[in-house]
Amino acid sequence: MDNSMFDRFRMIIFSNEQISKQIHSLHLSNANASWQIQPFLSRLSSAQLTNLQSLTLIEMTENNLELIKSVLPFLSRLISFHYTGYDKQIDEILFLLPMTELRVLTIPELPEDVKVITKLSSITHLTVSSVNLGKLIPILAQASQLRHLKAERWDDDIYIREESSDQSSVRNVAMRLEQLTIEFHYSTDGFFGGIFQQTPNLTTLKIDMFYSDNPIRAFQWEELIESHLPCLHTFKFNFSYNGSTEFWPVQMWFEEFQDDFWIEEHHWYTEYSIGDDSAMIYTIPYISERLQLFKDVILHLPEDDEEAKEEMIDVCRQYYRNNRQFLKQIDEFQEDYHQDASIDWYTKDGFIYRLINTALRTENIEQLYRFRYYIADLSKQLRVEYQKFKLGDENIIVLHRGTIMTRNEAEQLQANKGQLIAVNTYWSTSRNKTVAHMFIHNQQNDADLVAVLFQIECNTQDEHNSVIFADIAGYSEIPDEDEVLFDIGAVFRIENITQGTIDTPDVLVVQMKTTNEGQDVLEEYRNQNREEMNVESPTIMLCTILKRMGKFDQSHQLLQRLLDHPNGQNLIHIHNRLGITYKDERRYDLALEHFEQALQLIDSSDPSQRKYAAFIHHNKGLLYARREQLDKALEFYEYAIEMLKKEISTPDTGIAQFLSSIGRIYFHQRKYQKALQYQQDALQMREECLPANHLVLAFSYADIGNIYRRQRDYGQALHYHKKALALRQRYLPANHHNTAYSLHEVGKFYFKMGRHKQARQIYFHSLKIIKNWLSISFKDYIPSLLEDIAKTFDVDASKDAFADSLRYRLEALELQWQVEPVDYSRLIYRLDQLVSTYEQLNNVDDSLKYAKQALEIQRSIQPDNYLAVSQRLDHLGFMCKLMRNLNDALMYYEEALNIRARHLPDERWYLACSWKNVATVYEQMRDHRRALDSYKRAWTEYHVNYQHKHSFCHEMSRNIARVKRYL
Repeated sequence: MDNSMFDRFRMIIFSNEQISKQIHSLHLSNANASWQIQPFLSRLSSAQLTNLQSLTLIEMTENNLELIKSVLPFLSRLISFHYTGYDKQIDEILFLLPMTELRVLTIPELPEDVKVITKLSSITHLTVSSVNLGKLIPILAQASQLRHLKAERWDDDIYIREESSDQSSVRNVAMRLEQLTIEFHYSTDGFFGGIFQQTPNLTTLKIDMFYSDNPIRAFQWEELIESHLPCLHTFKFNFSYNGSTEFWPVQMWFEEFQDDFWIEEHHWYTEYSIGDDSAMIYTIPYISERLQLFKDVILHLPEDDEEAKEEMIDVCRQYYRNNRQFLKQIDEFQEDYHQDASIDWYTKDGFIYRLINTALRTENIEQLYRFRYYIADLSKQLRVEYQKFKLGDENIIVLHRGTIMTRNEAEQLQANKGQLIAVNTYWSTSRNKTVAHMFIHNQQNDADLVAVLFQIECNTQDEHNSVIFADIAGYSEIPDEDEVLFDIGAVFRIENITQGTIDTPDVLVVQMKTTNEGQDVLEEYRNQNREEMNVESPTIMLCTILKRMGKFDQSHQLLQRLLDHPNGQNLIHIHNRLGITYKDERRYDLALEHFEQALQLIDSSDPSQRKYAAFIHHNKGLLYARREQLDKALEFYEYAIEMLKKEISTPDTGIAQFLSSIGRIYFHQRKYQKALQYQQDALQMREECLPANHLVLAFSYADIGNIYRRQRDYGQALHYHKKALALRQRYLPANHHNTAYSLHEVGKFYFKMGRHKQARQIYFHSLKIIKNWLSISFKDYIPSLLEDIAKTFDVDASKDAFADSLRYRLEALELQWQVEPVDYSRLIYRLDQLVSTYEQLNNVDDSLKYAKQALEIQRSIQPDNYLAVSQRLDHLGFMCKLMRNLNDALMYYEEALNIRARHLPDERWYLACSWKNVATVYEQMRDHRRALDSYKRAWTEYHVNYQHKHSFCHEMSRNIARVKRYL
C-alpha cells in the first residue's frame, strides 16, 4: 500500500467509530510495510480492537512488537492467533494474550513458562514451526481440547533422548488429538513411540520425513501403529533419502510396504522414485493404466493403414539389417501379411515377437507407436478367438507358465501375495503343465535365479471379465505346446505362493486367478478417452496422447502428415491441433493461422461443429495469455464458455477447463481471491465429471497451490502441490515435465521452511527431468529452476557455496539468451543475480561487466523508466568507486543526477542521494570546492523531505563541516 492510500485508509478507520469497532481480522507483516505499522498502531486504541477475532503477526520489528504487546491483554474475543518472529518472545506474548476464546494458535516455538502452558486448555488447532517432545508433553497434558497438531520441524535432539526415560511412563495425555502432521528431517522409531503413547485416538497421521541414514522400516511402522494407534485410518507419508542411492536398497524398503497390513487391511498404497543422489517413498492412489490407454486408442485407429505398415517394416529392416534370416522374414511379411495372420506371425520365433515384447516390457512408447499397425491386428484377433472360448463347454480352465526369474523379482512377487498384478506384454501360457515345466527344467544352479511356475485359473463364462485370452494352438508351429495367449494388460490376483511340490521341490509355485478388479476405474479412463475420440478421430487422439507423453516431434509430424494426406480425417480438428502445437512452440503467428482456418471451416460445416468452435476460441485465449495480452485472453475464455453452455449441459470438463483458464488470468492480474474462486469451481466440476485421482485434477491442485502461495498461506500451498506431485508421479512417465514442475514447486516450500539441502535435492531431481525435454516450451523454465538451485547455495554464505551458485547462474543466463522471443525483463534479473554473486566473491571486475549489460538492456527496453536507469547508474558508480576508478564513478553518478534533475524533479530524496554520491567522489578526488557545493545541494534536498533534526541532515552537516576544513 503506497503512502497516500495508506493515509486515506487510516483516516477512514479512525474517523468512524463504528467502522473501527468492527475490525474482526488484522494481518500485520514487516515483510511488506514495517514503516506503516507503527503509525497505524499508535493511533489504534485498545477499545477499537475489542471485537478482533483473528490476529496475524509476521516478522515484527522490536518497536512494533512492543506496541502490539500493549494491546494484547484487551483482545478477549480473539479466536485465531498467528505469530512468526523472535522465539524468545513467545512466552511473554502468550502470557499477555487472553485465551479463553482462543482456538487456533500458530507460533514459532513452544512456550516453557508454566503459567503460559496452563492457559492453553481451549486450543483445538496448534501449528508450531519447531517442536521437541520434551516441551510438547506438558502442553499436551494441558491442552485438553487439542484436535489438530502440526509441527513444521521436529527437533529430535539430545534433550529429547535424555528426557525420554522420564516420559515413558506418561501416556494418553492427548486423548482428543485426531490429526497429527509432522514435517522434519530425521528421527527414529523409538522417538515416534514416545509421541504415539500420548495420542491413542489419532485418526489421521501425515509425515514428511528426511533421512541421510537408515530409515524406519515398514515393519517398524506397522508395530508402532498396531501398538499405539488403534484408531488410525489415514496415513500419508513422504520419506526422502539424501545421498548416493547406489548403496541403498530403496526398492527393498519400498517392497516392505506392499504386504497385507498396508494394502489389504488399510489400503495404503505406495510408490517410489530414485535419482542419482536422492530417493523417495510416498503414499499414492492405486492404479496405473498409461500403456493400456495407449493400446485402447491404437485399437480404434483405421484398419489397412499401408503407411503405418511401411513405417513398421522400415524400422524392422533397420534393426535387423545384418541378420539375413530375419530380413527374409520381413520380406515375407511385407508380401503376404494380412490381419487374420497376426497370431501366426506372433507364434514364429522371429522378428515380430522379439521386437514387440521388448518394447512392451520397457514401455517404449515410441517403438510401440511404430508397431501400431500390427499390435492393433493382434489384439483384435485375440478378441475374436476369445469369443470362441466363451462359446465352448469349458467354464473354468487352468493354464500354466514356466519361467526363470532373478531372486529379487521372485521376492517382489512373494511380497505381492494377495495383490493384483498386471502384465504389460502379450503373455504366453499352456494348457499342459508338462510344457510349462520344460521352460524351467534346464535351469542352471545359479543362486541368483529362481524357477517359477504360474498356475492361472480362468473363468471363461464371467460376463464381467475384461481379461482377453485365446487358444492359439491351431496357429502355432508347435501345436503340441497347447499355447494360450493373453492380451496386453491382463490383470490377475495372486491367490497363493508355495515353495514347490513333491515332484518339483525347487520351484516357486504361484497360483493366480484372472480378475476384473480395478477395471472400473480403468474403464472410466477409457471412456474419457473414447469421449474425446468421439469428438476427434482416434488418429488425432493418438497425436494428443503422444503429445501428453512428451513425444512432441512425433505428434507434430503425424499431424502434418494428416494435413497433407487427410484420408477422410476432419480438417477442422487437424488445424486446431496444429495450432496448439505451434502455440506450444511459441510460433504464435502460425498458430493463429491454423486456428483461423479451423474456424473458417466450421462456418461452412454442419451445426454439430459449433461445440468444437468453443475449444478453438479457448485455444486462441491461451495463445494471447502466452503473449501476456491478458484482457484479450479473458475475452476469448468468456466467449468460449458462453458458446459451450449453449451446446451442452453443466457440469462438463470443457467448462471446467475454461474456468481454470480464467482463474489463471486473475492470478496473473494479482486478483487472488477471484482466481481462487474460479479454480475451486473448476476443481469441483472436474471432480464431478472425472474418476477419483484422475490426472487432470493435478492441474487444479497446482493452480490452487500457486494461489495460496501468493496469499502466503504456505501450508495450504504445499498441501495442494504435494497432491499434484503424487498424482503426476503415479500416472505420468518417470521423466515427465509436469512432474518436474511439481517437484520444483514442492522444493520451493522446503526452501522457505529452511530445509535448504532437501530443497536442493528436489530441484536437482526436477532439473534432471526437465533437461530431457527438448521442446522450446521448456527453455524458459530451466533458468528459473537453476536460479532456485543457486539460492540454496547462497544461504551457506561461504566462498565455495557462492562459487557453486555462480556456476548455476551462469548456466541460467546462457539458457535465458536462447529463449525466443527474448524476455528482456528476465535477462535483466539473471544479470542482476550474477552481479550480486560476483560481489559476494569480491570479483568487482566481472560484477561491473554484467551490471553494464543490465544497464544497456534496461535502456533499450524501458528508456522512459528513468528511476530504474538512474539506480543502475548509481550502482555502476559505486562499483567504480570501490575500484578507485573515480573518473568513471563520477561519470555514472553525474549521469544519474542529470536524469533525475531533468525527468524526476519531484523525487527530492533521489536528487539528494545523487548530489551526495557526486560529493563523495569529488571529496576523494580532493576537489573540495565542488565536494562542498554538492554536499550543500544534498542537504537542501534532504531538508525538503525531512525535518532539520533528521539524521540525514545531520550527516550532510558533518560532511560540509569536514570539507570546509580543507578550504
